[in-house]
This record gives sequence, C-alpha cells and structure tokens, in this order.
Amino acid sequence: MCSIMATILQVETATEVCSVAVSRDGQLLSLKEELNCRDHIVHITRLIEACLEEVGVSFRQLDAVAVSSGPGSYTSLRTGVSTAKGLCYALDIPLIAIDTLTALAAAAFEQPGIPDGAVCIPMLDARRNEVWLSAYNKDLNPYVNAQPLLLETGVLDAWLTSLSLDFMDVLVISGNGQEKINSSNIGNNAYIRAAKSCSARSMTRIAEKKFGSGAFEQLASFEPYYMKPPNITQSAKVNL
Repeated sequence: MCSIMATILQVETATEVCSVAVSRDGQLLSLKEELNCRDHIVHITRLIEACLEEVGVSFRQLDAVAVSSGPGSYTSLRTGVSTAKGLCYALDIPLIAIDTLTALAAAAFEQPGIPDGAVCIPMLDARRNEVWLSAYNKDLNPYVNAQPLLLETGVLDAWLTSLSLDFMDVLVISGNGQEKINSSNIGNNAYIRAAKSCSARSMTRIAEKKFGSGAFEQLASFEPYYMKPPNITQSAKVNL
C-alpha cells in the first residue's frame, strides 16, 4: 500500500545539468544542482547526500526514487538511472520513471503568466542543428510522441502546422534546445521562452502522482530512452 506522505528522491541527469531533489507529499523539500556538469558521476552521490542531510531524511526513510528517463544524453542518463536503480535495489523501494520532455513542460507551465490555451514545446539539444521535441497541453497530455527534428528553414513551422491545433495561439518553448529557435524557423506563432534547463524540481508533481497510482518500473528490465546510441569507434591501431 502506498504511503500517504511519500518521501521521494528525484534524480535528473538527462542533459548537462546534474540535479537532485527530495519531496514529500508533492512538496519540494530540498534541491541541489550542478548546472554545467561535465561528469555527472562525480557529483551525483554528493548531491544526493546533501539533499537528504538538509531535510534530515535517511536513505531508509525514502519511499521511492524518481529518475529522468529520457530522451537525453547517453552517458549522463546511464549515470542517473544506474544510481537510481542501485538505490531501489538496496532499499527495496520502487522506481518511478519520468519522461524528460514531460518534466520540461511541467516546469514551463508552472511559471506565472502562461495562458491556459498555450501549448508547450519542450526541446532538447541533440547537437548540430537537431532537437528532440514534443508538444503538451497544460494538463501535461502529449499531442505527439517525442521525436527528432532538424531545424532547417521552415521545418519547425511545418511540424507545428501538422499538429492541427486550432487553439495554438501561444507557444511556450522550454528546454536547452530553445537556444536554436528564432523567428526564421518558427513562423508567425507568438512564443514564450521558459524553463531552459532540466531540473529535478519539475519532477515533483509528476513523481507524487505516479507514486499515488503505483506507476512503478520493473527494476531488472528498465532502461532509459536515449536520443542517440553512444558514439563508439574502434581504434585504427593495427597490432602486428
């Protein structure tokens, strides 16, 4: 049976941000972040311990671990998911997976001044001129599955048109992919920039809802959703 006052550790490592939070009953208690992290594995344990210490919670008092499930960077996602799964195994508590783009949409809609009829387009930088993106309403229901998109002239505008959303008066662009957006590739749509960085903070409401409904992952089989497979090359060195 689910605890009424669930204490959840939240781990976000899908991008260049290494972010950890602790929440209870849907309320954020602590947040620790490294915003331009080159090596998540160096910081993640320290951030987890700092969060727990700040709120006086021990590992054994955690009811679940929520982790960003991607899309995102291969190496950083592996670090976050491996850490989360290891804690769940050791503590015998459930794992909650939270889609990275959904959390970015949640973060955007939490900001003041966002119209009810707005559509959020969370975007993650996929290098070069490509992003991973989706589209959500204010209830965090997706209009389309996460997908890659090359930001050539007119392509994003055509993609938005293909959604056929009659009430799409205002777009809210979130995520680190928004740096690639300008008036030349978004057409005549009015848009607001919001929630540039991923953060464990934006996982709070979703994690609590999933915990309450028992939407947990199978630890043995769970894998994150990578934007791209790892770029592994073989050495050109020939052994004679």
